[in-house]
Amino acid sequence: MKELLLCSSLLAALATGGLVAGVPEKAMHFARDGSGQVLIFPYYSINSNETALTAKQTLISIVNTTDRAKAARLFFHEGRNGRVVGELTLYLAPFDTWVGALFSVAHDGAANLVTFDRSCTVPALRESTTLPRLANGVPYMTFSNASYTGRNNDSGPDDLKRTGEGYMTLIELGEVLPGGNGTLAAMTHAPDGVPPACLQLVNAWAPNGYWTQDHLANFAPPGGGIAGSAYPIDVLNGTMLLVEADVIENFSARVLNSPPGQGVPDLSDVNAGDSNQRIAVDLILDGTPTRLYYPLAPRPIDAVSALFMAESVRNQFVTSASLGGASEWVLNFPTKHYYVGESAIGLQPLPPFISLFPIAGDRGTAPVPFSVEAWTRDGVAADCTVYLCEDAVVGVRPPAPPVQLNFVTNVISFNQSDLEHPQSLILGAERSFPLDIYHPDYDVGGMAHEGAMVLRFANAQAGTGPTLAHDMNGRRLYGMPVQGFWVASYTNIAVTPGVLANYSDSIKHTVKQAATPAPSASTGSLAGAKE
Repeated sequence: MKELLLCSSLLAALATGGLVAGVPEKAMHFARDGSGQVLIFPYYSINSNETALTAKQTLISIVNTTDRAKAARLFFHEGRNGRVVGELTLYLAPFDTWVGALFSVAHDGAANLVTFDRSCTVPALRESTTLPRLANGVPYMTFSNASYTGRNNDSGPDDLKRTGEGYMTLIELGEVLPGGNGTLAAMTHAPDGVPPACLQLVNAWAPNGYWTQDHLANFAPPGGGIAGSAYPIDVLNGTMLLVEADVIENFSARVLNSPPGQGVPDLSDVNAGDSNQRIAVDLILDGTPTRLYYPLAPRPIDAVSALFMAESVRNQFVTSASLGGASEWVLNFPTKHYYVGESAIGLQPLPPFISLFPIAGDRGTAPVPFSVEAWTRDGVAADCTVYLCEDAVVGVRPPAPPVQLNFVTNVISFNQSDLEHPQSLILGAERSFPLDIYHPDYDVGGMAHEGAMVLRFANAQAGTGPTLAHDMNGRRLYGMPVQGFWVASYTNIAVTPGVLANYSDSIKHTVKQAATPAPSASTGSLAGAKE
């Protein structure tokens, strides 16, 4: 679990901050109980590779853990530049669960979304008469490339295959109230499990619909309590992985209900809902509960990025042939596209990022540099952690590749650089960063097959590396806004022939956050200062 997750006792120790009409100021933070207003899943995939252990489908489960009806919007972002390629609004009755699945129809085609769930959605999936259908007659929605082609062209690849890998965000729009236009009654499941009038919610957004006329009708502000998980599944090899969402509380104090199909609301719609014109963010810095304040203007997204800022990321790897082991890391930058693409000011990226999307002469990348330190399971420091070493001899290092993560959603594959096919072994990523862990005096062929690694974006102790724009009191967080996990797979080659013996696991990265010291009293506060 992330070091920056806050327990209730730590929250109680924080200063109350500003008061509005006698109400204590609420700070945005990662939820301790796994439910909240915003869920960010660092990975989905429908990649296919018949020669390797890959994720061919991703199951999604969204749960309303409360006794209050919810509306939430689920966005699917392609992994190269974070553009929205699919969107679905969910209407969850009290204690309701919605389940869907991502899958591919053709290897080179788009990702598709299907659901057998009866909860109401906009657009309507199960009730659609125009969508394509599976062989069993169930309709499904195909993801679109409209957000990065035509007038939205971002100079990256424009094919539909770009939709097959990325991440997901879910944002609560608000709580649905009883009475009035009858929305709650329409979306509440009848005894047979079917809501009586899901199409009423679709028609509410028609030109003369009641939400088109008044988007606040029958809505209260978001109250949190939404949880969820995603599960990349390899049907052929019989494995399933858990992708945990990072869950945010106190994201919005106002109703976010808005017309569907326009990519809103998004993470930049974070708000405090009061007159302070600032967003409080609670973190753990050097073991101490800390509250930072970010202005609502000009970049409220900085407050969300602050939650995810990491000086370094830590986790394990296992690639031992005797275990049939393979390891990969997922590293997702959920706010990156706000800093390197269409939201960047002028011709320069915004901090902490250092490259625009795309960089000159390279379609579809915005590199983030990093460094690594790795150790074998016995604590022996690896000698050559950022080189492709499969052809190396002792004492000779081959040329190093650029040590950078090029995309929003990235996969690092360990000790796989000698594979004949281009895709990573577990997730089937076609653009993974191949990282060999090497020590000339350790293990067969110089490869270190089991151990731990630290991936570093900055060095706070030395005062080097990128930083997020300062908060209203002058503090800057080091590193990059990142999330992700380690995934491992194992194959038991000693089991009885014909018996499927594949295993898989995933573990979230441990993240270290660090910031510049608070300005001294003589320096004065930077509250209200602008970049």
